[in-house]
Amino acid sequence: MSNLSDSEIRFSLLDLGNDKDMNATLSAIAEQSRSVAGKPLPKEPESVISEIESVKCASINQHLIAGAVAEGNGIIFAWRGSGELTLGQIEDLCAKHNLSHLVPESKSTHALAARAIRSAIGSGYALKALSKPKGAAYAARWAWSTVDGHADLNLNDNSGQVAGIAQLNLDNTLVCEGVHSTKIGEEYNRLKNGEVFSAIDITNWIAGFVRSANGIKLGTAHYLPSNVVSTYEHFIVDLSNNWGDDWLLPTPIATTEQLRIGLSKGLFAEYNDLLSELQSADKAAKERKAVGLGVRAATSFVRKFTELQERAKGFAVLIGAERVNVVVQACAEQVNTLSNLAGDTATRGALLEY
Repeated sequence: MSNLSDSEIRFSLLDLGNDKDMNATLSAIAEQSRSVAGKPLPKEPESVISEIESVKCASINQHLIAGAVAEGNGIIFAWRGSGELTLGQIEDLCAKHNLSHLVPESKSTHALAARAIRSAIGSGYALKALSKPKGAAYAARWAWSTVDGHADLNLNDNSGQVAGIAQLNLDNTLVCEGVHSTKIGEEYNRLKNGEVFSAIDITNWIAGFVRSANGIKLGTAHYLPSNVVSTYEHFIVDLSNNWGDDWLLPTPIATTEQLRIGLSKGLFAEYNDLLSELQSADKAAKERKAVGLGVRAATSFVRKFTELQERAKGFAVLIGAERVNVVVQACAEQVNTLSNLAGDTATRGALLEY
């Protein structure tokens, strides 16, 4: 068994050994995973309960996954990250296979929008980023004027000096009104489509859509269950022709004890990675002399642990309920702790939100 410190549960293959080891692990989880910083926390709030329920509704149907993986073979595939792709190239690949929902978001839409506006309007206008009120339902706004220099713009006057306004929406679309609106939109799309995704960006993107397809990392490879093979197999082959090196192309894999152990280890690794992310965020908050995680950060981790918990349940038939329950229980403890933290109205004002 791995050594456990406060709020730190680490899994290894030893945890898969026998019922005694597994029971000891579950006992350790129940004893040591009740708070982020090893302190008792208040009662569970309705706001975070609703967040959990919304995640559960949007998450995968664990019974469908369990039935599908039991009926046929999944696939494994692997690669070595090498080279770059533009966002436009990724969009074209995804569209070719009717997988446009997989297209990653631009990494810097705010900066790209500002560049597009400045490039399109030229030097004859003064450009100003407008202040955004709290709770605004958009990401950013800019206005440009015929005023010389960069004088303040009063959008409520009738002087006719304001030449146009642009709004970057939360879905990263850019809406423009006024002079050069069409040109700005074209330039924004050009810059966005040309945005470069590095090998690390693409590797992280692939790992993300594997998780969203209910797959698991299997050593240095990735596993996709049989019910999604037809959706992703040809897309992965096409991706291999455009990016990366040393590809292990999608290969059917039979259900064996070795596969079960490997997939179990993959789930444990996901939990450990998420726990490390949580602990780093908690440490950073304390270094800023905050009480701990802010409401927004705690709620975000509630969502992440709940998603992993639901995914793990879906593999109970393939991996085995005993192995899956270790991850499910660990996630449940973290969700309970973080829900309490996020919902304490007495301390909410003292917490620094992310």
